[in-house]
Amino acid sequence: DINNEEDQTKKHKYGRNHRKYLYKNNHKDTNPRKKSLDEETKNTYLSLLEDIMGSRAFYLLDRTDTILTKAPISQLSMIISEFNNIQTIIIDSKINQELIDMALQRRINILIGMGLSEKTKIPSRINVLTIDDLQ
Repeated sequence: DINNEEDQTKKHKYGRNHRKYLYKNNHKDTNPRKKSLDEETKNTYLSLLEDIMGSRAFYLLDRTDTILTKAPISQLSMIISEFNNIQTIIIDSKINQELIDMALQRRINILIGMGLSEKTKIPSRINVLTIDDLQ
């Protein structure tokens, strides 16, 4: 089996760090859900992001993209615990690891922000988009 030998070679070459290697080299392209947003949804998200630009605020949206609330970023951790049906957070800041971890814990699927902080690990379950992805 030539294919099997190639698979074994690949596994051996990267060893335990194979996933880290893939993440490190392709993490921005490995999220298939980023491409699955239709133009109408992208435009809705972009419009909401532009609406809060410069205000240091955030929106919480449910599964039907209905706005649940809008509040200052300083109140995010307090307000997020008041809702059970959050699907999307649109925030006027860079998306950092703390926000990703909070979204993962609260089962929030989409994070949209002005950019992405360095050294963030994005789980495949969360779709992280920046303003550049929506334009």
